[in-house]
Amino acid sequence: MYVDVLLKKIYEKNKIHSNNLKIFFENCDENFKKIAEDYLSSYCNFLAENFDINIDFIVDSYLMMVKDIVIEQIRFKRSGKYTYSTIIEADENVYSNKDYMFKYMIGVALSQFLWKNHKEMFEFFRENISKFSSQDYLEIGCGHGLFFLESVKNESFEQYRAVDISHTSLDITKKFTKSFFGKLPDNVEFIHQDITKANPESFGKFDFITMGEVLEHVENPYDLLYAIKKLLKDGGHAYISTCVNCPVKDHIYLYSSIDDIRKQFNDAGLEIVNEIIISNDNIPEHEWLQKKSNLSYAAILKKA
Repeated sequence: MYVDVLLKKIYEKNKIHSNNLKIFFENCDENFKKIAEDYLSSYCNFLAENFDINIDFIVDSYLMMVKDIVIEQIRFKRSGKYTYSTIIEADENVYSNKDYMFKYMIGVALSQFLWKNHKEMFEFFRENISKFSSQDYLEIGCGHGLFFLESVKNESFEQYRAVDISHTSLDITKKFTKSFFGKLPDNVEFIHQDITKANPESFGKFDFITMGEVLEHVENPYDLLYAIKKLLKDGGHAYISTCVNCPVKDHIYLYSSIDDIRKQFNDAGLEIVNEIIISNDNIPEHEWLQKKSNLSYAAILKKA
């Protein structure tokens, strides 16, 4: 299995981290193991064929991301703040570095199936996206492309559109989608744009909007939330995920509690239909605020 090859290679380079991954993966059910195997083998083969990189490069990219996150966690515990707080800082130190961004996207993609919180978030998304069937699907910030590909595979919508301000993310997602299906599906479109500047009259409205792990990357999340409400059709739904006390190199907006997120949804005119909260440091809920627990969060929303 390709997952075994990845874990073996990670073990060679970082034994402690590899042992944690092995314990996690051994406790996963067979269905998830099959999904992880299908996606990771497809993704790594895609990277090899399209970018001429080998498994060492892939694993090194993943471990680079892991190392950077550990550094950010240490800084956060000392300061209580994220390293950067503006888009300009994040762009200068992360986004404008194409080589770093490419490796970072690879690392995030692998973590989707190697980390417990990402596994549960992905399962929450898969479970909910299958409940909706209509015409127009939009994904804001397609990142590594796995959520977008899952949506297209689901075939619940007639048209699929991915929009991102990152050329790197769009390029990876477009090529991965094309590689997976053998050709780019006719009902798929990729747009390089700032979604907060989109006019619903020309850009269109959507039955389902996905925005995973984007709010923490902007200075003012309200701009994105208002844009989503504006672009949702009446009766439409959205999947939005973010995190609390989650220091990563390009995270600039700090949510201090789950209620902070819920309040922003409410203020933007979005109503929570379903939600999932995952404590990444296994701290009991009654201690989340006091100990600044690292939490992953996702919700299905509709217009209030």
